[in-house]
Amino acid sequence: GAGAGAGGASSLRPPLKMFPRDPYGEGNVVTMATVRRFGNAGIVTSQLANEISFSHVYDGGLVGTDDACVHADNTYTTCQNLTLPLADRANCTKVWHHNWVHDCREKCMRGDDYTVGLSGHHNVIWNCAMGSTCNPRGGCDRNDGHGIGGSGWLVKGDNNSVYATTIFNVSADTQGSLVIDTTPLPDTGRGAGWPRQNIHSVFLNSLAYNVSGKNGVQPGPATVAVYRGMVHGNSTTASDMGLADPDRFNFSLLPNSPLRRAGAIAPPWAPAVNGGERPDVGAYQTGEPYWVPGCRFSPDCRP
Repeated sequence: GAGAGAGGASSLRPPLKMFPRDPYGEGNVVTMATVRRFGNAGIVTSQLANEISFSHVYDGGLVGTDDACVHADNTYTTCQNLTLPLADRANCTKVWHHNWVHDCREKCMRGDDYTVGLSGHHNVIWNCAMGSTCNPRGGCDRNDGHGIGGSGWLVKGDNNSVYATTIFNVSADTQGSLVIDTTPLPDTGRGAGWPRQNIHSVFLNSLAYNVSGKNGVQPGPATVAVYRGMVHGNSTTASDMGLADPDRFNFSLLPNSPLRRAGAIAPPWAPAVNGGERPDVGAYQTGEPYWVPGCRFSPDCRP
């Protein structure tokens, strides 16, 4: 992973990119990486099949605008053309799991336009939209220093799934903690336009301060394929939700947490636990081993 340098501009590192030379190249993997202190995006992927797992990405978006610490790019591949037969498309299955992503100036995670087949689970996302300069294309977001179009996780496209995810401490003045784009997507030369995004997507058993759409379209059970076990509202601070000690990277649930056994049973994403009980909401399940992402072989990697 990229580490901080001695200071100044020289300490900013370019993003870790996963763009295969072969347009049909698939299967890139980033795992157990620590990516920190970078200019715009920390990890950038194409829409082709990839995995980002057990990685710790933070302190990003330090240069530029419209950034995300982890970003699936919208560069065209055949997998995004839903008018093609499945056999004629590249593999778009992207799995991002067991990551910590935090302290990003605008968005922490984003699946950009035409994102297809992104499955995100057991991720912890916090301290997003932590402040920005003005956007040269459109002035300032507000005069309050918050990120331009900031959000915890922005999900565009279709056939995506987000479940068992914990999102907290995202500025309430931004797009939202979890932004599910359900607006139409016009034809831009990538096949027929989509009448609505995320109509076949799944959102389950996740904590977010607020779940919002774009352009006034509010997501929910009527706009996506599955929407269950989502916990959001005005009382989703880390202490209210019974996270053990987030300041010390302990996101497990206290015994009195309202997230315990509050999730929905919805296989294959969220099977029953302990012989029939409902799962917990969020990235850590009671009774399961506590996972810690990022580079572990050197003390310099650790938070």
